[in-house]
Amino acid sequence: MKSFVSTLILIVFVALAQCQNTSKPIASFIDRFNKGTELTKLFNPSDAKLDVNNKKYSKDYASLKDKFINDVVTNKKTLSKTLDSVYAETFCNVVYRGKQFNMRLILMKNTTNATPDWQLMAVDASELKLSKPQSFPFNFSIKADEAKLTIPANSNENSFNILQTLFHERKSIQYLGKNIDSTQIKTFIYYIYNGQLKFQNVESIVYHFSINGWIVSVKDFTATDGSDWLIDNIVPVGISTKNKFITDNLGVVFVK
Repeated sequence: MKSFVSTLILIVFVALAQCQNTSKPIASFIDRFNKGTELTKLFNPSDAKLDVNNKKYSKDYASLKDKFINDVVTNKKTLSKTLDSVYAETFCNVVYRGKQFNMRLILMKNTTNATPDWQLMAVDASELKLSKPQSFPFNFSIKADEAKLTIPANSNENSFNILQTLFHERKSIQYLGKNIDSTQIKTFIYYIYNGQLKFQNVESIVYHFSINGWIVSVKDFTATDGSDWLIDNIVPVGISTKNKFITDNLGVVFVK
């Protein structure tokens, strides 16, 4: 009887886990986008900015959408299949001093290294109101080839579950901040290091693609209406305004 109950519990647990991870990989969206034949269908159909019957309807944004599609089709623009230099805006659940909070971790795909990986670029933990420590008990000036911890290139395919493991490696956690001159990141790692802040999971991801002249934000709508990955927003950008958008919206600071 106990064996039967244990088996039943295991089946239910596996089923629930599968239900929580039913979205297709972002690669499926990229393939559809790069075909360039049905770009209109890749926009979120529930987007209030595109709904003429909604108060939030934007004629300017609707016109921008048409301009974007024409530009992509005419100039045969595509998204990077390797996610090179793509930003992943992750919305995470953490526990700080016994209370649950939401925060954002911004990662960027780096394919220039011998072993491509995701790099931690910015932290938004404003809800936690973390105080900057007077000093950090570890060294952040670590050469890339000495880094013991990395966020593997395919980590995004399972919602960056690897972060749960990495953030429990307290003795080596500083390696995730290698070569990053960011007080926010260092402070976040400090609180993980001393055990006051515990990382739980990544709840959702928004990808920000950069193609010539545009920032394309893509979100998974599976949990809300079963639509899978769709374009949530587009922003026209120039060489200088591209970095400004990334700094203003994602908190990534560029070294001049």
